[in-house]
Amino acid sequence: MTIKSAASLLFWAVSAVLALCWHANGGNPAQTSAPSAMDVGTFSFPAGKSAVPVPFELLANAVFVSAKVNGKGPFLFAIDTGSSGSVFASELTDELGMKPQGETQGTGAGATYKMGVVRGKIEFNLPGGLKLSTDDANTVSMAGLWPLIGQRIYGDIGYDVLKDLVVEFDYEKKLVTFYAPANYNYSGKGQALGATLEMNYDPQIDGTFAVMGMAAVSTRFTIDTGAGGTVIAAPLVKANDLFKTVTDKIPSPSHGVGGGESNDVVGRIESISLGPYKLRQPLVALSRDTTGSLTMEDIGVNVGGNILRRFAVIIDYPRRRVILEPNSHFADPFLADASGLVLKAEGSDFKTVIVQGVVSGSPAANAGLQENDVITAVDGEPAGKYALWEIQDLLKNSGHHVKLAIKRGTRSLICEFALRSLA
Repeated sequence: MTIKSAASLLFWAVSAVLALCWHANGGNPAQTSAPSAMDVGTFSFPAGKSAVPVPFELLANAVFVSAKVNGKGPFLFAIDTGSSGSVFASELTDELGMKPQGETQGTGAGATYKMGVVRGKIEFNLPGGLKLSTDDANTVSMAGLWPLIGQRIYGDIGYDVLKDLVVEFDYEKKLVTFYAPANYNYSGKGQALGATLEMNYDPQIDGTFAVMGMAAVSTRFTIDTGAGGTVIAAPLVKANDLFKTVTDKIPSPSHGVGGGESNDVVGRIESISLGPYKLRQPLVALSRDTTGSLTMEDIGVNVGGNILRRFAVIIDYPRRRVILEPNSHFADPFLADASGLVLKAEGSDFKTVIVQGVVSGSPAANAGLQENDVITAVDGEPAGKYALWEIQDLLKNSGHHVKLAIKRGTRSLICEFALRSLA
């Protein structure tokens, strides 16, 4: 795939936008949220404790924890505020000990898809002795997410489990802390913002975004810890003619559960304001989906990890509020690709990194890289040392001279070039 300009680069910085966001349509086809049977979350704290901090991994800007399920594991799960219910990877049900009974339908990034239904109590055991449980769950294909993350994702923990808790995501310390609400009292320096629950599960707050040359747009911002990037839903894009007003747009397909793909484009806008906090020059995806969750008018702006990671984010479900507390990365620039390479990961271990496309006139193109080249090393380090998203991050360091070892057929080559931001 030869790409003629930066405006045609597949921008992976916000891959996994809405990657784990879904809502299920159960036995009643008219439902727009999870069946009531899924809405039965419970929690159990260790004796004498009302708060349990759990370390998390930030992978492609999404939050993942290690947890056991019904005594099996531990396995890797997302903590996903954008998911109405807890879901499991259909490819791994045998390992998880799950036996789906019947089917339902879900909606996610760019697609609707079939989901298996798992009946009965499901208990998550997290580090620190915390037990979280729900009645019933769903299974759905998640294999499309694995190459970006570089490992298998077993599922996500959603609203059905989180709904009775206060949950703090401290992105700087990489800790998610679960609080019993009766004992929780916030005393930090952040700002508490009133929240509603879109479709009765997805926390939303008011805010504005600004694009150069037009008045600020007021809308709802959906807090989604299972999303890597931030995306403006298709109805809002259309209503404000954002494809014309946002310049330097870069196509950015993102993969979701159920095999869905969202065909967004990314652009740099002037600002996003949430309460008293203004984020300058953020990169956001502009959805052009015609089906799936990004076509819903009420989504507004789906806020993912590229913005959330600049805060400690506290979602107080019982009190319907979101507390934002900026951390030391609040003013960090939003970095774009600086290479012109579109990459994909293949193989059973997702460690074979292949050039899927090259932007014409980009640093990579000028250095002679070609489609189907296999990257074997980056700056002397084996490519297999990294997940795909980590290599993409390395290629955002504008001004750095990068050295790539590649294989082209039977030949081994070295390509060196200076990285230059494309957005």
